[in-house]
Parts: sequence; C-alpha cells; structure tokens
Amino acid sequence: MQEHLVLEAVMLRRLLSGVIALALLGGGCSAGQPSAATQPEQSADVACDYVIEPPGADGVAMLRGTCDAPAEGLARTLRGAESLAGARQLALGRTALAAGGIFDHCALLARLARDPRWKDGIDSAGAAGPLNDALNAAGPVAPVEAALAAHGLRVANIQAEMVLIAGSPAAGCPASPRTVPSEAQIWLMLEREAP
Repeated sequence: MQEHLVLEAVMLRRLLSGVIALALLGGGCSAGQPSAATQPEQSADVACDYVIEPPGADGVAMLRGTCDAPAEGLARTLRGAESLAGARQLALGRTALAAGGIFDHCALLARLARDPRWKDGIDSAGAAGPLNDALNAAGPVAPVEAALAAHGLRVANIQAEMVLIAGSPAAGCPASPRTVPSEAQIWLMLEREAP
C-alpha cells in the first residue's frame, strides 16, 4: 500500500511538472506580454526572464525581469530585442555589482581601490561620483557591448544612483577596497555608432 502511494506521488509530480512546462513554453503571447522576439533565449542552466521594453517618446528603453546570469542574459535579450531604434538610454534598474554581472567586478573594484575619493566607510551619497567614474572607465562586459553594437549602439556614459554599500572586501579579486558597492540603480546612456 505504501509503495502504491509513493508511486502515485511520483507520477503526480511528473504530471504537474509537464503541465507547468507546457504552460511556460506554450500558449503564444497575450495582451500585455512581450512577443517571442523580445524574450531572451533560454538555456537549461540559466533562469532568465529579462525583457526590454522599447523606448518611449523620452528615448528610455527599460530592462525588466530577473536573471541568474545577468551579463549573459542581458546580452541575449539585447540580441533578441525587436527594436532599440530611438533608444537614448537603457534603464537597467537595480543592478548587482557582483561577479558574473554586467560589469567586470574585479576591474571595477580595482579602480575604486585606487580612487582616493573611495574611502573606508564611504556612504551611499558619496559613492555615486567615484562609482560612476569607475563604471565609465571599465564599461559593460564585452558580450553586452557586442549586443548593443549589433543594433548600431554604443555606451556613451554610465550613471549610477542609490548605491548600496557592503562592508567587506570582495573575495577573488586581487585588488578590492574594504568597502565595496553591492548594487545601484544603473542607466546606460546610448549613442548611435558612426556608420
């Protein structure tokens, strides 16, 4: 009897998994959801639901969603974006400034470690200036830059606001200040590449 109940539970779990997978993969688009062309490719090991909302009259395109591998997910989403024509800014929203992110984590921290304005105990208000300079010097990782270039765009400037600070140096980076930025509200200012 107990073996029968265990077998039924396993079969029910498999059935539910199949139904959920069909619901996620099938069904097409409904009103208010992005078309398949704007959704990123999915790989089996990366959970990513990034979508880029096309720019409005203000020229701001917005990144929505979450991704286990932000740099890879953003690059794939940019490549699959239907149109970034007219985009002057890409609002990334709250962005983690960590390994595997949209920016080279160790290069960013090395720049901050050398910046005399970045001191131990720096607060959020004082962090934006040096962080903006470090982000602009480092730029986004190469796959993100290449995906933008495919649309004829390049990053002209990066702006960070509302910086959150962590109180310990980053492990795995040869140069890291003792206080590091953990996340910030990020905007990529875009411009058309010369033909």
